[in-house]
Amino acid sequence: MTDKKHVSESCLLKLSAWLIFILFMGMTLIPIPLKLEMAAIEIKMDDPAYFDNCTINIDGYYHFNILSNDRFYGNISVSGYELTSERMDTVYISKDGHSLYYHRFDEFSHDEYGHPLKLEYSLGRLVSGRFFRDMIIAVYSDNPIDKASGWKESGTWGTWNIQNGVCIITNAKTYAEGFQKVQKRME
Repeated sequence: MTDKKHVSESCLLKLSAWLIFILFMGMTLIPIPLKLEMAAIEIKMDDPAYFDNCTINIDGYYHFNILSNDRFYGNISVSGYELTSERMDTVYISKDGHSLYYHRFDEFSHDEYGHPLKLEYSLGRLVSGRFFRDMIIAVYSDNPIDKASGWKESGTWGTWNIQNGVCIITNAKTYAEGFQKVQKRME
């Protein structure tokens, strides 16, 4: 009787270990389709009068990773920022943040091999929890000026600082709430 009990406990232990292994591999190797629409606000850190409601649309595949930063392949578009409708590079989800790079191919300019040149645009820095919880986009300084004016031909996209930077924040409804979230996460 004890041998059968020992065998069944051993089988359960092995089965449990395999189940955990399969779940772990499935979560890290299989991308999770993700389509979200999130309400957000846009604020300027030094100007309480600068307040705008906006929408963030997320559409792509999320790669959950226990051992390092999660990855997202797809598109993150922000209403009012025309250029965010373009293709994106891979986004790494981390508490420290990752730049949001958008790109398109210039049909009129080519490299020495005849390929269209790739133009890049960086909206700002994305700071987020897993699965885009409590997302903050620290918008680089030259982007609010050029929100809907097309691709910038030369120069940098600017920088961001906590004293006077523009931020797009989810899960906040008022300037004070958004300001507090940015102060907490970005310092």
